Amino acid sequence: MWSPSGSLAPAKDDGIFQMLPLGLRVQDKIEKLIDKHMQSLGASKLALSSLSAQSLWEKSGRLANGVSELFRLTDRKDKGFLLCPTHEEEITSLVARNVTSYRDTPLKLYQITRKYRDELRPRHGLLRGREFMMKDLYTFDVSVKAALESYEQVQVAYRNLFEELKLPILVAKASSGDMGGDLSHEYHLPTSLGEDNVVSCTSCDYVANEELAEVRAADPSAPEEKHIQWSRITEDRKTLVIVWYPESAKGAVNEHAVKALVPDLDTSITDPSEYQKSAEKGSLKVINLFDGSLRHLTTFLEEDGLAVQAAELEMKANPEFQSIEYVSKDKEGKPLSLLGVATGSPCPKCSDGTLKVQEAIELGHTFHLGTRYSEPLDARVEVPKAVLDGPSSSTDKQSEMVPLQMGCHGIGVTRLIGAVADHLHDDKGLNWPRKIAPYEVVVLMNGVKVKPELVGGADEVFDRLADHAELNGLQLDAVLDDRELSLGWKMNDADLALTVLQVNLDSLSAQQLSQVKKQLDEEVEHLTNSFTQLHAAQQKFKECLRCVKAQTPSSGDKKDILVPLTNSLYVKGQLADPDRVIVDVGTGFYVEKDTKSAADFYDDKVKLLASNISDLEQIVQQKTNNLRVVEEVLRQKVLASPQPQKA
Repeated sequence: MWSPSGSLAPAKDDGIFQMLPLGLRVQDKIEKLIDKHMQSLGASKLALSSLSAQSLWEKSGRLANGVSELFRLTDRKDKGFLLCPTHEEEITSLVARNVTSYRDTPLKLYQITRKYRDELRPRHGLLRGREFMMKDLYTFDVSVKAALESYEQVQVAYRNLFEELKLPILVAKASSGDMGGDLSHEYHLPTSLGEDNVVSCTSCDYVANEELAEVRAADPSAPEEKHIQWSRITEDRKTLVIVWYPESAKGAVNEHAVKALVPDLDTSITDPSEYQKSAEKGSLKVINLFDGSLRHLTTFLEEDGLAVQAAELEMKANPEFQSIEYVSKDKEGKPLSLLGVATGSPCPKCSDGTLKVQEAIELGHTFHLGTRYSEPLDARVEVPKAVLDGPSSSTDKQSEMVPLQMGCHGIGVTRLIGAVADHLHDDKGLNWPRKIAPYEVVVLMNGVKVKPELVGGADEVFDRLADHAELNGLQLDAVLDDRELSLGWKMNDADLALTVLQVNLDSLSAQQLSQVKKQLDEEVEHLTNSFTQLHAAQQKFKECLRCVKAQTPSSGDKKDILVPLTNSLYVKGQLADPDRVIVDVGTGFYVEKDTKSAADFYDDKVKLLASNISDLEQIVQQKTNNLRVVEEVLRQKVLASPQPQKA
C-alpha cells in the first residue's frame, strides 16, 4: 500500500486503510509463505464467516466478560450478530458439529482472512487498525500431551517463517489474557513504533513480555533498605491500594502484577489522596501490598499480632478507613513480586546476565487453550478407555466423550507488512526481504527520449529473463518499466518499492556490465568456497559428536584408543578418564568437560553451522540468479552494438 510518493497511503478514516497494487503483491507473497509453513505442519486451509451469531459468543462466555472491541449489529428481526475479531467460537462450533471420533485427531485447520476490532485508539497505519488481515491456525487434540506436541510443532514453524524473512524475532513468554488457557508465547519484532516492552537477557535465553517479566529474588542477607509507597484506588472508589517497595528499586511498580491481585484497580488515577480526604467515616478499605524484596518489613508484620496492632493504630488515626489488610505472599505462599524490570536489572534465570528492555510490536501469538472453548461449545470426541488409560486397561470396549484440547495460533498479516516496512526502510525506500518484495527485478529504460531499437531490446531482455527462469525452474518476479518517464524517476520508484535488482539498459555500457559480472563472479566464488568450508567444519564437529557419544563410562577400566600422529600413522593409547575430555573451544583455548557437556557443546556447534549453511545457501542462490540476469543483459548489449566493418 503506497501513494505515488512511496510512503504508506493515509487512511481514509482512523483505522481504515486501502491496499494498493504494490502493497497487495507484498500481502499475497506473505500469504503464500504462510501457506508453505502451515502445510509443513499438515494443516488444512479453510475460510470461516466474518459474521458470527451473538448467541455463540454468549454460549462460550466471552460476552459476559465485557468484550469492548466488538462491532455489533442486529438484523431486521433483531437477532444479534458481530463482526469477528477472532474465530474461536466459529471454529469450535464447526468442529463440534463434524468431528466425533478421536481418530480424526490431531486436527489442524487454518485460514487467512479479515478481522474487525473497534480499537479505542487506532494508529500507525497497518500496525493497529479497525480492519486487518490475520492468519489463524486452530489445533484440536485428544490429550494434553498431544496438544503440547502440536504447540511445539507450531512454534518451530513460526521460527522457520520469521527466519526465512530474516527478521530478528524475540519469542517471549506471555499471559493468555481474555483468550484463556495457561500457556502462550508472543513473537515480537523490535521497533521504535512498538507498543509493547519485551525483556531479554544479554547472556542467556531468557525472554518475557513486560507483564510476566520476573525480578531476581532479593538476597536475604542484604541490609535493610528504606521503602517508599505507590498508591492507587479501585474503580468503585471504595478500596485504597498501597504498594510498598525499596527506594533503590531499578524498575517501577508492575501494574499488571498489582491488577492480578486487585482486578478492579484504576491505574489512571495516580493520586488517590483526594478520594481519601472526601471519603466518609468507615467507608474505605485499605490493602497494603509488600514487595518480596522488603524482607525485614514483611517478617516484622508476619510476627504474631503485629499486623493486627498496626491496623488498629492506623484506623484510629484515619477514621475513614473501614478495614486494613496486609499482604506479603501470594496464594502459593511465595513472596510478592510487584516490581517491573528496567534495563540493567539482574537476570532472574542466570547468574551473570543483565536484562534489556526493548520496544517491540507483536507479530504473532501462540496459545494453548485447553478446553476453554471445547467444553462450553461441546466439541467432544468418543475415546476408548484403552486409548486414554493405556492398553493394560481391563475395559477396552468401553469409551467416553472427552472435550478436545485446543490451540490457537495467530499471525497478523497486515501488521507484518507495516512492521517490516518500518524495521527495514532507509532514506531511499522500503528494503523488503526478497521473499516478499513486490518485484525482484525491474528492467528500466529511459522513456523520455527512448531509441526505438532500445524498446525492442528491453522487451527481448525481459522475455528472455522470463524464459530462462522458467526453463531452469527459477522463481524470478520481474517487471518491465516502459512508462514514458525519465530514467531518474523510474529508478526512484524502483528504490521506493524495492525491487531487489534494477537492470538499467540505457545507462550501463557493455564494459560496465562486464565489470559488474566480474564482481558477481568473484562474490559467487568466494561464497561457494565459504559454503564448502562450513560444510567441512560441520562434518568435523559431527565426527567429534559421534566420538563423544560413543565414549561410554567404564567401570574403572582404561579404554584403548588410537591416537593419530599423521594422516596415516596412529599409535595405541589409553584414556586416563573416560568421563572427561579436552574440548577445543576455538581461538587456541582448550577446556576440560565431562562427556555430556562436550556432547552438548558439539551438538550446538552442528546446529549453528546448519543454520549458517542454510542462510549462506540462499545467499549463493540469490547471487547466482543476479549473475545470470547480468549475463543476459550483457549479451543483449553486445548483440545490439554496431559490428566492425570488414576491410
